[in-house]
Amino acid sequence: MKHLLYISILLFSLTASAQRKHLIKNGEIVSSRLPDVFTYEDGTFIYGGYKNLPDSVHYADGWRTEIVPEWDPETQRLGALYYNVGMNYVTREVIDLTAEELAQRKESLLQSLDDNFDYAQIKALLRMLSKPILESDSVTAQQLEVLTGIYKQYRADKYYEKDEVFVCDSTLYKVVQAHTSQADWLPASTPALYVKYQVDNGQILAWDYPVEYAIDDLVTYNGVTYRCIQAHTSQNGWSPNVVASLWVEN
Repeated sequence: MKHLLYISILLFSLTASAQRKHLIKNGEIVSSRLPDVFTYEDGTFIYGGYKNLPDSVHYADGWRTEIVPEWDPETQRLGALYYNVGMNYVTREVIDLTAEELAQRKESLLQSLDDNFDYAQIKALLRMLSKPILESDSVTAQQLEVLTGIYKQYRADKYYEKDEVFVCDSTLYKVVQAHTSQADWLPASTPALYVKYQVDNGQILAWDYPVEYAIDDLVTYNGVTYRCIQAHTSQNGWSPNVVASLWVEN
């Protein structure tokens, strides 16, 4: 029974020590932190563990608990600590914000919202604005370099919608048909699912894959210029000198 009583007192002491208390003398706050060593006016003291003693001991020594008043943070603020003699506890003033303070607080909130850039939203907006560039007949190297910085990176085991654009190995790709990606369906080697964007600098580009080619598109391969005679998405092994049904020398 003695051990149970000791445990109960200890638990009560720990709970009491978690409360913030202030030492009151002559109606004024003289200290705001429970010490581990407490010295009385007659010179005697309690050495070690004073702050863990029960509330009743602290109360008898002049410590009073701090009570946080109810207040509306939208229209009020808490002021200085003071000892409420009538209620016999320490609390804070509740001060109504002035019209000027309310205006300043609103302006601070609006300014913080202005300064808080949501980069994900910005990138989403840029992706929407970039669609006409990707749908045009000519995409420059500079445009592709910028666009690879705003589109999301390719991931396996992710559902991709048709015409969705992503980046893989610093290259921009478009999804040909909706599917869930797999680790062994890499964009560079799966033309049935992906095509990559090529730079159009006004010159005849080298044949590549996987790329969407339209009829009359020109490419070079091994020093020879070829003209596309059937729209298709190129893939490894379908080089112009091999697949005569797709290309003819120009």
